[in-house]
Amino acid sequence: MIWPDPKEVGWGILLAGLILLLGKMVWWFVANYIRIPSANKYVLLGLAGPDRMGILEFYKVAKDNHGWNFENGSLDYDDLFYGLRKAGMYGDIRFWGKPHHHAFEDLSGDEVSVQIAAAHWLDYDFDLRDAIAADDNLYARSCNKQDLEAPMRGGFADIHADGAELCRWLETTANTYRGHTKPRMRQLPRVSSPNLHTEEHLTL
Repeated sequence: MIWPDPKEVGWGILLAGLILLLGKMVWWFVANYIRIPSANKYVLLGLAGPDRMGILEFYKVAKDNHGWNFENGSLDYDDLFYGLRKAGMYGDIRFWGKPHHHAFEDLSGDEVSVQIAAAHWLDYDFDLRDAIAADDNLYARSCNKQDLEAPMRGGFADIHADGAELCRWLETTANTYRGHTKPRMRQLPRVSSPNLHTEEHLTL
Protein backbone atom coordinates (compact mmCIF):
# COMPACT_ATOMS: atom_id res chain seq x y z
CA MET A 1 0.00 0.00 0.00
CA ILE A 2 1.34 3.40 -1.00
CA TRP A 3 0.88 6.14 1.57
CA PRO A 4 0.47 9.74 0.34
CA ASP A 5 3.30 12.10 0.94
CA PRO A 6 2.56 14.08 4.16
CA LYS A 7 3.70 17.25 2.42
CA GLU A 8 1.20 16.70 -0.38
CA VAL A 9 -1.59 16.14 2.17
CA GLY A 10 -0.64 19.33 4.00
CA TRP A 11 -0.59 21.35 0.80
CA GLY A 12 -3.98 19.88 -0.16
CA ILE A 13 -5.53 20.90 3.14
CA LEU A 14 -4.04 24.38 2.86
CA LEU A 15 -5.35 24.77 -0.69
CA ALA A 16 -8.85 23.67 0.34
CA GLY A 17 -8.81 26.20 3.17
CA LEU A 18 -7.75 28.97 0.83
CA ILE A 19 -10.50 28.09 -1.65
CA LEU A 20 -13.09 28.16 1.16
CA LEU A 21 -11.82 31.51 2.41
CA LEU A 22 -11.85 32.95 -1.11
CA GLY A 23 -15.43 31.75 -1.60
CA LYS A 24 -16.54 33.51 1.59
CA MET A 25 -14.81 36.71 0.51
CA VAL A 26 -16.51 36.62 -2.91
CA TRP A 27 -19.91 36.01 -1.28
CA TRP A 28 -19.40 38.93 1.13
CA PHE A 29 -18.45 41.22 -1.76
CA VAL A 30 -21.47 40.17 -3.84
CA ALA A 31 -23.86 40.53 -0.91
CA ASN A 32 -22.65 44.01 -0.03
CA TYR A 33 -21.58 45.69 -3.25
CA ILE A 34 -23.03 44.02 -6.33
CA ARG A 35 -26.38 45.37 -7.54
CA ILE A 36 -28.49 42.25 -7.36
CA PRO A 37 -32.29 42.61 -6.99
CA SER A 38 -32.97 43.83 -3.47
CA ALA A 39 -35.61 41.21 -2.64
CA ASN A 40 -33.32 38.34 -3.66
CA LYS A 41 -30.40 39.86 -1.80
CA TYR A 42 -32.30 40.06 1.46
CA VAL A 43 -33.72 36.56 1.10
CA LEU A 44 -30.22 35.18 0.55
CA LEU A 45 -28.94 37.04 3.61
CA GLY A 46 -31.87 35.89 5.74
CA LEU A 47 -32.95 39.47 6.51
CA ALA A 48 -36.29 41.28 6.36
CA GLY A 49 -36.37 42.79 2.90
CA PRO A 50 -37.17 46.47 2.28
CA ASP A 51 -40.40 45.49 0.52
CA ARG A 52 -42.09 44.73 3.85
CA MET A 53 -44.35 47.42 5.26
CA GLY A 54 -45.06 47.92 8.95
CA ILE A 55 -48.73 47.76 9.86
CA LEU A 56 -48.49 51.19 11.46
CA GLU A 57 -47.27 52.60 8.14
CA PHE A 58 -50.15 50.81 6.40
CA TYR A 59 -52.57 52.49 8.82
CA LYS A 60 -51.11 55.92 7.95
CA VAL A 61 -51.22 55.27 4.20
CA ALA A 62 -54.86 54.17 4.42
CA LYS A 63 -55.75 57.32 6.38
CA ASP A 64 -53.74 59.85 4.40
CA ASN A 65 -53.99 58.49 0.85
CA HIS A 66 -57.11 56.32 0.62
CA GLY A 67 -59.78 58.17 2.57
CA TRP A 68 -60.17 55.85 5.56
CA ASN A 69 -61.42 57.86 8.52
CA PHE A 70 -60.08 56.82 11.92
CA GLU A 71 -61.49 59.71 13.96
CA ASN A 72 -63.48 59.02 17.12
CA GLY A 73 -66.86 57.53 16.32
CA SER A 74 -65.87 56.18 12.92
CA LEU A 75 -66.07 52.47 12.27
CA ASP A 76 -63.53 52.57 9.43
CA TYR A 77 -60.81 51.10 11.66
CA ASP A 78 -62.97 48.07 12.43
CA ASP A 79 -63.95 47.67 8.78
CA LEU A 80 -60.40 47.93 7.43
CA PHE A 81 -58.72 45.65 9.93
CA TYR A 82 -61.47 43.07 9.83
CA GLY A 83 -60.83 42.83 6.10
CA LEU A 84 -57.06 42.78 6.59
CA ARG A 85 -57.42 39.97 9.08
CA LYS A 86 -59.42 37.93 6.59
CA ALA A 87 -56.81 38.63 3.90
CA GLY A 88 -54.21 37.14 6.22
CA MET A 89 -56.40 34.15 7.00
CA TYR A 90 -56.93 33.38 3.32
CA GLY A 91 -53.24 33.84 2.53
CA ASP A 92 -53.85 36.85 0.25
CA ILE A 93 -51.35 38.85 2.32
CA ARG A 94 -48.30 37.42 4.07
CA PHE A 95 -47.43 38.73 7.52
CA TRP A 96 -44.33 38.57 9.70
CA GLY A 97 -43.98 39.33 13.39
CA LYS A 98 -41.92 38.81 16.53
CA PRO A 99 -43.36 36.15 18.86
CA HIS A 100 -44.60 37.56 22.13
CA HIS A 101 -42.72 35.53 24.75
CA HIS A 102 -42.15 38.16 27.43
CA ALA A 103 -44.09 39.79 30.24
CA PHE A 104 -42.55 43.12 29.17
CA GLU A 105 -43.47 43.78 25.58
CA ASP A 106 -40.39 45.90 24.87
CA LEU A 107 -38.32 42.70 25.10
CA SER A 108 -40.15 41.32 22.06
CA GLY A 109 -38.02 43.66 19.98
CA ASP A 110 -35.10 41.28 20.50
CA GLU A 111 -36.98 38.36 18.97
CA VAL A 112 -36.43 37.19 15.38
CA SER A 113 -39.22 38.10 12.98
CA VAL A 114 -40.95 35.00 11.59
CA GLN A 115 -43.74 34.47 9.09
CA ILE A 116 -47.16 34.27 10.71
CA ALA A 117 -49.27 31.26 9.75
CA ALA A 118 -52.56 32.06 8.01
CA ALA A 119 -54.45 30.08 10.67
CA HIS A 120 -53.26 32.57 13.30
CA TRP A 121 -55.84 35.08 12.10
CA LEU A 122 -58.75 32.76 12.87
CA ASP A 123 -58.52 33.81 16.53
CA TYR A 124 -56.28 36.88 16.58
CA ASP A 125 -57.05 40.53 15.84
CA PHE A 126 -54.79 43.43 15.01
CA ASP A 127 -54.20 45.84 17.90
CA LEU A 128 -52.61 49.17 16.97
CA ARG A 129 -53.68 51.37 19.87
CA ASP A 130 -50.28 51.53 21.57
CA ALA A 131 -48.44 51.63 18.23
CA ILE A 132 -50.42 54.72 17.21
CA ALA A 133 -49.90 56.39 20.59
CA ALA A 134 -46.14 55.71 20.60
CA ASP A 135 -45.70 56.04 16.81
CA ASP A 136 -43.71 52.81 16.96
CA ASN A 137 -44.48 49.68 14.93
CA LEU A 138 -43.04 47.47 17.69
CA TYR A 139 -46.43 47.80 19.37
CA ALA A 140 -48.36 46.82 16.24
CA ARG A 141 -49.44 43.44 17.50
CA SER A 142 -51.94 40.64 17.31
CA CYS A 143 -54.06 39.65 20.27
CA ASN A 144 -56.80 37.19 21.08
CA LYS A 145 -59.65 39.26 22.52
CA GLN A 146 -61.40 36.08 23.61
CA ASP A 147 -58.52 35.36 26.02
CA LEU A 148 -59.45 37.78 28.78
CA GLU A 149 -56.59 36.75 31.08
CA ALA A 150 -53.73 37.19 28.60
CA PRO A 151 -54.85 38.45 25.18
CA MET A 152 -51.25 38.76 23.94
CA ARG A 153 -50.50 35.11 24.71
CA GLY A 154 -49.54 33.38 21.45
CA GLY A 155 -49.56 36.70 19.58
CA PHE A 156 -46.94 38.68 17.69
CA ALA A 157 -45.45 42.16 17.94
CA ASP A 158 -43.83 44.45 15.36
CA ILE A 159 -46.05 43.05 12.60
CA HIS A 160 -45.08 43.70 8.98
CA ALA A 161 -46.57 42.48 5.72
CA ASP A 162 -45.53 42.17 2.10
CA GLY A 163 -45.69 45.78 0.91
CA ALA A 164 -46.82 45.03 -2.65
CA GLU A 165 -49.60 42.71 -1.44
CA LEU A 166 -50.74 45.29 1.12
CA CYS A 167 -50.90 48.14 -1.40
CA ARG A 168 -52.70 46.03 -4.00
CA TRP A 169 -55.26 44.91 -1.42
CA LEU A 170 -55.73 48.46 -0.11
CA GLU A 171 -56.42 49.77 -3.62
CA THR A 172 -58.90 47.02 -4.50
CA THR A 173 -60.42 44.55 -2.02
CA ALA A 174 -60.25 46.80 1.05
CA ASN A 175 -63.06 48.99 -0.26
CA THR A 176 -65.47 46.05 -0.18
CA TYR A 177 -65.29 46.10 3.64
CA ARG A 178 -66.45 49.69 4.02
CA GLY A 179 -69.61 49.68 6.15
CA HIS A 180 -69.10 46.05 7.19
CA THR A 181 -69.12 46.64 10.94
CA LYS A 182 -72.20 48.82 11.55
CA PRO A 183 -75.00 46.34 10.74
CA ARG A 184 -73.22 43.61 12.69
CA MET A 185 -72.96 45.82 15.76
CA ARG A 186 -76.75 45.90 15.86
CA GLN A 187 -76.86 42.10 15.62
CA LEU A 188 -73.99 41.43 18.05
CA PRO A 189 -73.71 44.48 20.31
CA ARG A 190 -71.27 42.81 22.69
CA VAL A 191 -68.95 41.25 20.11
CA SER A 192 -66.06 43.45 18.95
CA SER A 193 -63.94 40.59 17.62
CA PRO A 194 -65.93 38.07 15.54
CA ASN A 195 -64.50 34.58 15.53
CA LEU A 196 -63.50 33.75 11.97
CA HIS A 197 -63.84 30.02 12.66
CA THR A 198 -67.58 30.35 12.18
CA GLU A 199 -69.06 29.64 8.79
CA GLU A 200 -71.10 32.86 8.98
CA HIS A 201 -68.01 35.06 8.97
CA LEU A 202 -66.12 32.91 6.52
CA THR A 203 -68.79 33.57 3.90
CA LEU A 204 -69.16 37.32 4.45
